Amino acid sequence: MELTGKGYYLWQIKRAFGGDPAKIADAAKQAGLSHVLIKVADGVYNYNITDGVDLVPGLVAALRSRGISPWGWQYIYGVNASNEAKRAITRVKQLGLDGFVVNAEKEFKAPNMAAVAKAYMQELRAGLPQFPIGLSTYRYPKLHAPFPFTAFLEFCNLNFPQIYWVGSSNPAQQLKRSIDEYKELTPVLPVIPTGAAYGEGSWSPTPSQVIEFLEAAKSSGLKAANFWEWQTAYVKTELWSAISHFDWAAATPPAPVPPPTPPVKEPEPTPTPPVKPPAPTPVRSPQAQQALDIGNRLIAAFNSGSANQIVFLYESDGRLICNGQGRSGSRELYSWYSGLLRDTFPKAKFRLLDAGTQADFLKLVWSATLANGNTARGTDLIRMDRTGKLIAVHHAAFSLSRSAERALA
Repeated sequence: MELTGKGYYLWQIKRAFGGDPAKIADAAKQAGLSHVLIKVADGVYNYNITDGVDLVPGLVAALRSRGISPWGWQYIYGVNASNEAKRAITRVKQLGLDGFVVNAEKEFKAPNMAAVAKAYMQELRAGLPQFPIGLSTYRYPKLHAPFPFTAFLEFCNLNFPQIYWVGSSNPAQQLKRSIDEYKELTPVLPVIPTGAAYGEGSWSPTPSQVIEFLEAAKSSGLKAANFWEWQTAYVKTELWSAISHFDWAAATPPAPVPPPTPPVKEPEPTPTPPVKPPAPTPVRSPQAQQALDIGNRLIAAFNSGSANQIVFLYESDGRLICNGQGRSGSRELYSWYSGLLRDTFPKAKFRLLDAGTQADFLKLVWSATLANGNTARGTDLIRMDRTGKLIAVHHAAFSLSRSAERALA
């Protein structure tokens, strides 16, 4: 089935309207979506199962009844390629999906993973011989050479590169570069790009940027475009609104041709004094780099003053232990962080002092300066989820200066 128009990836069904399929489908219809891509498997396991109930069939039926195409996707790890492929085939057939997307990332940059990728794809294609299959992975093949792009793409019909312009503001330029780099691979497949509709740390795309992304996709002759991810976009109402109001079916006017620019005489080069080369950047272990990455994201979220930004860094059932008390799940975490930012750290400025590892945990050391000049210092031990992107377990401890304790008493 050919994809046309706008779509969203839906990661965790229960985070959208509490998992109500009718409300999700109605919102998709109102937003003018043509398709929704639902996570149906994670490795060898079924996904979006809550309290023993599979939330996917009801949502598939609700979307289809409103004329919206339900697609599925699976994150794969390559640990057991055959069973991962079998899980995908079973889910596609049981759920009656219209298409399927394989989400493969860092695990396949390890040595000898091209053979694993090919084995997975061969079994997947054998089980779904005439079915639309796409690959969702890195936007720039040249920057991720160890990844076996061809081993995946030779069994696909579509290419779903992740055009996440995090920290930048040039989605159209990044989309063009991605398309150009994929054209150098074999086979060349139709591109359905995925744009950024989520925030990371203190960065967030603007409504004008998501519109620029959609306009660039249309003007490049692409049939469809997606965004990551439903719930984060819905919370950021300005992004949801901008994407909803974009009319994919409307004609895209041709880009104006700029007038010719007269040649400019190049100035004579001015000799510059020799510059002392910068000190070499210390080499970090992958774990230490992961600690630095999550540390920077966590500190940026704290400095935003938004409990939502902090909670977005946790998996849906992530757990926080602080002062001997545990809290788990987005609702409890949001309530606790809202109180912490309001009562203990109002308008505080946080700074990451160190990031490393301790036993099986990532270790962060940080400080905070309160609005009244008092200070705090904390040490966190963090374990990430299986994807390495979200916090699964977080042990937090901090102490306030004595003057700050008196002020809060």
